[in-house]
Amino acid sequence: MTKYVEKLDIAFAMDCTASMGIYIAVARENIIQIVREIKNRRQCDVRLGLVEYRDHPPAEETFVTRSHDFTQIPGEMRKWLMDCEAAGGGDLPEAVADALQEVLLLSWREDATKICVFITDAPPHGLGTFADKFPHGCPDGLDPLVISQALAQAGIAVYVAGCEPSICAYKDFYLALAHITGGQYVPMEKSDSLVKLIIYGAIEELSIRKFENDVDEIVRAQIAKGKELDMDFISRQLHIQVSQRGEKVSQMQMNKKELASARSSKLALSLTTMKSFNEIQNVYKLPKKLRESMVENLHLSMTSTDDRPSVAGDECSSSDTPYSDRYSLAGDEYFSPVVESDRVDEKKPIRTVSKTKGLKGVLPPLRELVDPSRPGSADLQTRRIAEDTTLRPNSGGIIKHPSLTSPNQMEKNKLESVESDFSLSQSVRLVQRSLLKFK
Repeated sequence: MTKYVEKLDIAFAMDCTASMGIYIAVARENIIQIVREIKNRRQCDVRLGLVEYRDHPPAEETFVTRSHDFTQIPGEMRKWLMDCEAAGGGDLPEAVADALQEVLLLSWREDATKICVFITDAPPHGLGTFADKFPHGCPDGLDPLVISQALAQAGIAVYVAGCEPSICAYKDFYLALAHITGGQYVPMEKSDSLVKLIIYGAIEELSIRKFENDVDEIVRAQIAKGKELDMDFISRQLHIQVSQRGEKVSQMQMNKKELASARSSKLALSLTTMKSFNEIQNVYKLPKKLRESMVENLHLSMTSTDDRPSVAGDECSSSDTPYSDRYSLAGDEYFSPVVESDRVDEKKPIRTVSKTKGLKGVLPPLRELVDPSRPGSADLQTRRIAEDTTLRPNSGGIIKHPSLTSPNQMEKNKLESVESDFSLSQSVRLVQRSLLKFK
């Protein structure tokens, strides 16, 4: 009898501007080991793809995006990364929307677990960044929010490797993007954490995908009863159902806590409810304090600060009540014992400026303009100095960021993979993606 082999498609979207040299080097030097490690942990058929991106002219004259479709040969992926060069960039924002679209257009396998590792230290155009050469958004008219929704509908989970501290001013945007696709935002303060993110993220996605059929059954039952498809209710139902079976899954943690999600930030969660990037722009052109206060009274599906358990990057207290019927969607501290059911061939890299035509529903025009001189631009974080991030390691050597090698810093953000009970936040991610099939 032939043993079942899982299929895994991983695409890297790599910012290839000057500040990202160390991350390109880490991926290049470790890609073969990454694939070997994933295969050692799971019996799976792995394919790798790569989207390089920089920016539009005149901010950057070299290229906007360069796409390399999937390959089963890790050595071929390494060659692509060898050709990657960290250079240029112009203004702070980069062609994020174009990169997301190129990821969507890769030849994903329908029956594979699909992951995009999006490595970035900069926002998209149009979020009010100081000296943004395209203050109204992507000059090709691409809407990153709509493309993110299309990625989710295609079952592609986006894991954002947010290179901090430079990305911190835009962390809520990327938390929202990851949430929409059912992925995760992972803070990167050490370049070698990228290897762990790729391995642990892939293992976690493979381990929770088996519950997709459970989601479909719950959704169909709700439809048969004529009930509204409520994501929070379905997420709780799935969590209870799997928890009662006692099944274990892999979970990526930082400092022994679940990763923070959009549900740990009211601003990020409010961004996930918006229909277009234009609405997000209108939020980001406000001063920082006003931007945060405007969502303070929004009726969003979040528990109070006193009730939410502690997650990485979002310190808060948790109730000790063991059998509360209230749930925190930032983690899995609360249980309810019973809820009634009513309730490869070798391919040449495709090098192209982003495709901007012919993808109906994914490329809407931006309808309104944003004032580039927004108040609050002073809250922009300073981008990392290029000289500190463009090190090229010796072959086989361990790569360390020179400014992040102290013992305290190494201990501060420890990324690990643990075997644990299926958490409510994992349930939310699965349901987030699956519900799109029924809408």
